Amino acid sequence: MITTGQLLLFFLLAFHPVHVSVTSMEYNKVEKVFLVSFKVFTDDFETIVERKYGVDLNLGKENELKNADEYFSRYFRETFSFIVNGKELKEPVFLKKKMNDIAVWLYYRYPISGNVEKVEIKNIIMLDMFRDQSNLLIFKYNDFEKGFIFNREKVEIQFQPD
Repeated sequence: MITTGQLLLFFLLAFHPVHVSVTSMEYNKVEKVFLVSFKVFTDDFETIVERKYGVDLNLGKENELKNADEYFSRYFRETFSFIVNGKELKEPVFLKKKMNDIAVWLYYRYPISGNVEKVEIKNIIMLDMFRDQSNLLIFKYNDFEKGFIFNREKVEIQFQPD
């Protein structure tokens, strides 16, 4: 039996949008690169790109912006910082885009040389658009795997993968 409180909670959750991004970072030993994917909600991402750069991406539509990948890369360079051993990896290589009805996954590779001893990440994806934005990150390097949450109170992390 459903109580009135449960019904109210259902309606609040159903009509309250979730503002979340997911970033997955995994080291590829053979290629000596970090493969990074960003997952964002398509409508939110298109809105923030339009507000920041004045362009309509029209993702997944017949009239999709031809150079949309330039705006993907520009946005993530401005909102996601990846520093390894004190050196910022500034120029990720865009690989591809995948979409479904509500989300877009953007795939990049960050070339790296040497071992990873210290990592610093700053993640402010969509934080200037949504007060309740949360950015989840999963980081994998060799046998080290850890998840992190970024939000308005916590935008940076530093750690040493074991």
